[in-house]
Amino acid sequence: MFLIGVYMNTIERTHPLLHPPTFYEELNRFWEDPAAVEDDWLAQLLVMLGLSHHMSRGVNITSDEEATLKKYFRGAETCLKSTIFLIAPNLVSLRTLCMMVLARRILASSCLELDACGPLMAVIMRSAIGIGLNVDPQHDISDSTTLFDREIRRKLWTTIALMGTSISVLTGTPFALRSSDINTQPPMNLNDTELSVSLQDYPIARPPTEFTDSTFSIIVAQSFRLAFDTVAHANSPSTHLSYEDVLIYSVKIKNLLLETSQLYHQSGSVPLEDWKQDQLFMLEIYLRRILLALHSIYGLRPNADVEYPISYWSTLESALALLVFQRQLSEDVNSPEGRVWLGEYYKHDFYAATLTICLIVTRNDAVAMDMKSSGSSQTNIEIPQRETILQTLIVCREIWARRICQTYCHFLSHMNLGTIIGSMVTFRGKQSTMCVEVYRQSLRDSLRMLKNCPCGNCPTDSTSVKGSFLNHPEYLAV
Repeated sequence: MFLIGVYMNTIERTHPLLHPPTFYEELNRFWEDPAAVEDDWLAQLLVMLGLSHHMSRGVNITSDEEATLKKYFRGAETCLKSTIFLIAPNLVSLRTLCMMVLARRILASSCLELDACGPLMAVIMRSAIGIGLNVDPQHDISDSTTLFDREIRRKLWTTIALMGTSISVLTGTPFALRSSDINTQPPMNLNDTELSVSLQDYPIARPPTEFTDSTFSIIVAQSFRLAFDTVAHANSPSTHLSYEDVLIYSVKIKNLLLETSQLYHQSGSVPLEDWKQDQLFMLEIYLRRILLALHSIYGLRPNADVEYPISYWSTLESALALLVFQRQLSEDVNSPEGRVWLGEYYKHDFYAATLTICLIVTRNDAVAMDMKSSGSSQTNIEIPQRETILQTLIVCREIWARRICQTYCHFLSHMNLGTIIGSMVTFRGKQSTMCVEVYRQSLRDSLRMLKNCPCGNCPTDSTSVKGSFLNHPEYLAV
């Protein structure tokens, strides 16, 4: 039960897939008679245990712990294969697949593994649409679902759409949904204990300003119309939102950001509970990532600081905000009960934000020239000086070094960012004539970090990061 509790206080808080009271009833029945449960439910349980096992062990896991993880996930895969989830998906199989995507994102050792989440998430979304989750049951006069089922379907659809949006904006692949494709209502503002299978009439929803177990999902659902259209146009090779529409969308998303912060901080100076802080991080990162995708369409164009100043400065502002979140989520890497996993979940978004900042700073425009830009002041966006931005990039690069022995993704990100930042510092205002030397210096720096990794349990087999470099001449030289 300890591992289940870990899952409920981490993943379930930021990706609501279950109705916890119902799940605990099902779990008790499982312990009483393990043979009575369906294979898809058992697959769901095994993925939950695998994710919880990872959360409870911290970031740097031993080879034995990794072997245990694989047993959980392989067991889940075996159970799911024995069902007909592709032909006849149900709520349990959709939850299981969503959990598998979460596991892949959190534990991915390479960008290729992240790319594999896109096709799987597309299957999940199409399967969810296939069983009508994108259509609200109350609009179907022939629908016979119970009041309880309606709320469960709404909450599950909200999480599936959230995950699909996040992966699409990250990978840049065409987005499958338009805002006109759905009419599913947000969940009611209720606590989980107020919902049960025996409900005959809808309970009275709590006021919108009252925080409940459904608050997170309600805020996410409120963002969908803006988020869907933003991602669909941002990833489209042929159509884009007009600059005027971008500014309108931007105001609405920023208002939602403000309302979210006010709702979570309505108790004043009282510190948030850990799970509430996790939710707030999740919502702010998600909305900032949507803002970055929205403004990048115009903000990264040549002469954007002159022709599209609001998008130019908003692109930089959103990217810098994401790096602030990266630092906050990575402050205590040794705490098993910390939120480092959330930083791992969003690490590729942070990397994209870092590259966006590098691109803007290296251009011969307002930021690169260290101008106290009138454009920035006119748009009421506060942007730090170039040197401060560079220091932020250097600090965030070192975050990638903390797991440099664990995944190739961390090693290559650390090395590539070192090369880019080194070039920005060395070649400012000059033509690059020493690119190879900057690259070699960055490689040596990353290999030095790998060789002196402080985790204490670096894997050294031939397939590991450290094992693949043990005989490299640069590794031996540092």
